[in-house]
Amino acid sequence: QGQRLLLVKGAPESVLGRCSHALANADTPGDVAGRGGSSSRAAPPEGEVVAMTEGMRRSLLERMAQYGGAQALRCLALAFKPAARELGGSISPLDEAGLTFVAMVAMHDPPRRECAGAIQTCRRAGIRVIVVTGDNQATAEAVCRDIGALGIDAGLDPEQLTSLTGAEFDRLSPEQQVAASKSLAVFARVEPLHKLRLVELLRAQ
Repeated sequence: QGQRLLLVKGAPESVLGRCSHALANADTPGDVAGRGGSSSRAAPPEGEVVAMTEGMRRSLLERMAQYGGAQALRCLALAFKPAARELGGSISPLDEAGLTFVAMVAMHDPPRRECAGAIQTCRRAGIRVIVVTGDNQATAEAVCRDIGALGIDAGLDPEQLTSLTGAEFDRLSPEQQVAASKSLAVFARVEPLHKLRLVELLRAQ
């Protein structure tokens, strides 16, 4: 119909933070969808756009954590909004505000079969393994437990191994970042600058 749409996919916690509405389906309870009332209220009609509430956002993030932690699935959130102008190759944070959440996709992307053996070989050689990934933290931790990267790092007490997100790392003081780099086993939801900072800290040790 000639309407421009901005289609967005990405980390659920990031996409949901930009959503003001959601596309309802049979799994959307009335109270969670922002229509008020008790939990017994009927769900809104499928396909109706409803206000995104904090309760709905929490419920979706809890589901993502369940998929990521218990099932080691990689999750993406899908959303859209009408585009008021021709976006071209330039999109600002304002363009991504006020999105309508559509769905969450969970994918099974198992690690290569040789990963666990390679990590064991590194450990025997005295090489410390740090997994740096853009994945959700719960997913990253579950995968790292499966391949032996979390809990059996070389030369470290498994109880002292840490898992951090890029956002958590940013909130640490410079001294705390130095300390964290010495026990870090899983570094999740990272951006390029986080990788650079980690390399700098490791080189300084």
